Amino acid sequence: MDFYYRGKRCRKRIKLPSTARNLRCCENLLGQIKVEIEKGTFDYATHFPGSKRTVQVAAKPAALDTLEQVLTR
Repeated sequence: MDFYYRGKRCRKRIKLPSTARNLRCCENLLGQIKVEIEKGTFDYATHFPGSKRTVQVAAKPAALDTLEQVLTR
């Protein structure tokens, strides 16, 4: 899976066989993660509890968008 979170590229390898069913599951999970990021409810540690990046992103408080950022999207 490949997504951006807090301006950083996150790439996670899923250790499942490459079957059509598993690919659909990964696509659904990626879609859910992207929606959570947009809503501001994404918790990295919940989705990837053993990841080294969990410590890096958990240390930073969530930043709210400024009005300018929202209007320029």
